[in-house]
Amino acid sequence: MKPDPCPFCGCTDIRYSIKTTTISYKRAYHVTAYCNRCHCYGPRTLVKIDNEEDFNRYDIEHDKKLEEAAYEAWNRRIY
Repeated sequence: MKPDPCPFCGCTDIRYSIKTTTISYKRAYHVTAYCNRCHCYGPRTLVKIDNEEDFNRYDIEHDKKLEEAAYEAWNRRIY
């Protein structure tokens, strides 16, 4: 998924960040997209992990799911 340009500065260099957390002893992630020029942040999205065994190691597919969640929220935001 390709993120929309920043609504404030028009920059197309949109990145995302991941913060790990736990909810009821299960792993979850807070993901958000941000503009690398003006540092405008999009909405924070909570991504819960149902099957903990699948995410015990670093996985490119897992990283893509978190990236897509961040960019999807970025594109849905209201200006």
